[in-house]
Amino acid sequence: MRNQILAAAASAALVLSLSSPALAGDRDNARVAIAAAKAKVDLNEKNGVTGEAADIQSRARIALDKAQHEFDKSDEDTAIAAAKEANALAELASSTQQKQLIQNQTATLNQ
Repeated sequence: MRNQILAAAASAALVLSLSSPALAGDRDNARVAIAAAKAKVDLNEKNGVTGEAADIQSRARIALDKAQHEFDKSDEDTAIAAAKEANALAELASSTQQKQLIQNQTATLNQ
């Protein structure tokens, strides 16, 4: 009986020790994903976006805010998904802004 109790206690300790790094990994992954998205969103805002790119940038900021909110609630999976969405939208806003600039330059040259 004593051996069974010791075995159960050892098993419980093992399970608890294995789950902590997994949770820390998810938390760290969410933190990194949010930081990467925030850097892109902030860079776009620093460089300035207009027109359609500004609309996309606004959606990126909303997704980033959602990611941070979910992270604060300790919902790392949702935070990572929202951060990835923010990251993709920030990249799209940047590409759209570049496209708009090229179109404006082309239109100016063709006048």
